Amino acid sequence: PSKPVFGKEDLFKYADGATAEDVFARGAQGYTYGDFILLPGHIYFGAEEVDLSTRITKNVSLRVPLVSSPMDTVTEHKMAINMALHGGVGVIHANNTVDQQKKEIDRVKRFENGFITDPKTLGPDDLVSDAFAIKNKYGFSGIPITANGQMFSKLLGIVTNRDVEFVRDKRTKIADVMTTDLVTAKQGCTLEEAYSTLRGCKKGKLPVVDG
Repeated sequence: PSKPVFGKEDLFKYADGATAEDVFARGAQGYTYGDFILLPGHIYFGAEEVDLSTRITKNVSLRVPLVSSPMDTVTEHKMAINMALHGGVGVIHANNTVDQQKKEIDRVKRFENGFITDPKTLGPDDLVSDAFAIKNKYGFSGIPITANGQMFSKLLGIVTNRDVEFVRDKRTKIADVMTTDLVTAKQGCTLEEAYSTLRGCKKGKLPVVDG
């Protein structure tokens, strides 16, 4: 694209306030959003030349200089995952036990875009009402059913909206409504491989198993 016709000196001749260079050259200070009023104006360079990447350590770079606060009301695994997807980073808070902190970090590390790596599960003796409770709280529409109702147990089936939508008695056992005709993928498959399998079998959910 062509460069703007104005030079740097012309653009800032009548500038009001301080430039970013002036503000950040004053040394280490803390600022909040309320401290700034950003004024629109022309630029003397192309937008493609803007680089927001920065380093937070010697070995860790961010594409976007955004870090979420290590507060228990702000950053747990969901916030950290979404910050990473947008080029930033989330700092897990320390207002819990070391084991709980490790669990949150493990969830972030296990995350792969397109995969649900920490699904809510139920057992065959749980009730349809339990499936609705999970859906209402977490928004999941596909719930793996395992032998003991926990992760890393034998997969027996899956419950989706179509399995429970028209069940009038919410005390019905999951075993009576779950889908057992499953198509699965092996742990370690890529997102493209998973999509290819879904297209081929025309299923809405694809459980990933390790055995």
